[in-house]
Amino acid sequence: MEKDGVSWDVQYMIQLVYALVVIVVSVFSVTYIIRTVVEEKASKLVELLMVSVKPLALIVGKILAAMTYVFGMFLILVAGFGISYCVSGMFMDVSAISGMMSGMGISGGTLKIGPETLGIILISLLLGYFTFAIIAGLSGTGCSTMDDIQSASTLVTLLIMAGYLVSIFISSAGSASGGVALFASLCPVLSVFCAPVQYMVGNISFWVLFLSWVIQAAVIVLLALFCARIYSSLLMHKGGRVKLGQMISMAKEGR
Repeated sequence: MEKDGVSWDVQYMIQLVYALVVIVVSVFSVTYIIRTVVEEKASKLVELLMVSVKPLALIVGKILAAMTYVFGMFLILVAGFGISYCVSGMFMDVSAISGMMSGMGISGGTLKIGPETLGIILISLLLGYFTFAIIAGLSGTGCSTMDDIQSASTLVTLLIMAGYLVSIFISSAGSASGGVALFASLCPVLSVFCAPVQYMVGNISFWVLFLSWVIQAAVIVLLALFCARIYSSLLMHKGGRVKLGQMISMAKEGR
């Protein structure tokens, strides 16, 4: 948290690595969630489930199940990399990897990585992951056939990529000023990528980070309620994919 304690190279690398982790867990889930929602609607199974299960519980449960599956696969991948590194170190020279990271200024001592930092990263990652998963579920509710999956997933993927590119641009421009760092940390989609990194490099305080978590949680709740309302309204829909503007109009009419 020292004023000049983190160089530009380190800040850029932290932002890049964290943004790539968000992209991996989010993009892998988008198509899977949308496909699951559409398949259940096409099979008519959801019509039977809606008799005893509320729309909110049904759609959120489906999204949580898909999130758990993809996030579990990601954790297995990371664990496999760690085990491979440790086992290879027993009979091979793997100092090149640690030397490369040290050359870029990245080390546990430099970044003060500890339980607190890991907890902040995990909370931020889960909130961002949940945000994009709910958006994917919302996009999937507007689809009535399997042919609509590609266009629906492309829209969500473009949104994720937009947040990624803006976060990388902010990091590549150098140390973010107070206003830029504050905006990047509080804007719902952009804060998914920027808020924990801006805190780690000392550009924002913990309370700004906490406020970004509160905003993300509020956005998740609102998106989940909106998704449940649209999900029940479009249960019997047959036709072209319903776009966001039409969904908003339907929610207003339903209210």
